[in-house]
Amino acid sequence: MNTVGVKPQDLPHLLTVRDAARILKMSENAIYLRLHRGEMPCLRFGRRTIRFVYDELVNWGIEHGKIRRRKCSTSETAGMATSPRTGRASS
Repeated sequence: MNTVGVKPQDLPHLLTVRDAARILKMSENAIYLRLHRGEMPCLRFGRRTIRFVYDELVNWGIEHGKIRRRKCSTSETAGMATSPRTGRASS
């Protein structure tokens, strides 16, 4: 029984440094350097454990040009035919 009143699926998804490096397409060393400089949002548990909240990491990546958001208009997708077998766009 959950007495806290918080559902597990409502908790933030936590990522490791390796996960963050893959999402941001940066090396782990670059992540550690930015953490040392205080440039990235993170959670620290004890002296060695570092985690990132997924939403905060993605927002940071967008703000700092590490993640690009591409808007897909309906005119771009309207002319694309999809394969009935795979459901993917055919070329």
